Amino acid sequence: MNEIILQCKNLQVVYDKRVIMDSLTFDLKAGETAILMGKSACGKTSFLKAICGIIPYKGEIKYKGRIMMMFQRPCVLPHKTAKSNIEYVAKLCGAKKQFVDELIERIEIKDLLEQYPHQLSGGELQRLSLLICLLVQPSILLLDEPFSALDYTTRYNIISVLSDIKERVGLSFLIVTHTIDNIDIIGERFWYMDGNPAGLEFFATITELKNKLQKNIKENS
Repeated sequence: MNEIILQCKNLQVVYDKRVIMDSLTFDLKAGETAILMGKSACGKTSFLKAICGIIPYKGEIKYKGRIMMMFQRPCVLPHKTAKSNIEYVAKLCGAKKQFVDELIERIEIKDLLEQYPHQLSGGELQRLSLLICLLVQPSILLLDEPFSALDYTTRYNIISVLSDIKERVGLSFLIVTHTIDNIDIIGERFWYMDGNPAGLEFFATITELKNKLQKNIKENS
């Protein structure tokens, strides 16, 4: 059985005097991918930020190794080209050239290397941001809507790349997404966030999660 690499106990987040989530408990195993869905503004991004220590919280969060978060809005240096952004982070993290070149090829950034961030589309910026996060070689990667600006084919390719990297290096993922297509390629445990304050509901299979989503659609139609 894989060891638990991330554990949250009785997590509470308060924003502007409003309790966003309360008594939330969650764990992630080494080499595992957890998929988190839920209604807009229910606290999914706040959950990821709390794990990273970006926002204050009460309760207990423990993790092993290095943790990294890919935000909805790409965090890249605007005055540097895509190539310079990659080289800058690769140097800081000591990433090997072979690994860098492989990511550039597989995430399909090669033709964009001389472009500046303002010249890239939303999907291209997402791919660049993902590549930079992977260069850090974290133990846990938190992904906040990483596929929202990607077309179907590119999304499938990126999910396949993540799945391959996970198998090779044992990387753990917690992915917040509204896009469920192809997610069963990589997802192993599925969670749904809802409520006020928010809590988590666990589903063992992708089918159970889909049934939950369909039920919500019917109730709100």
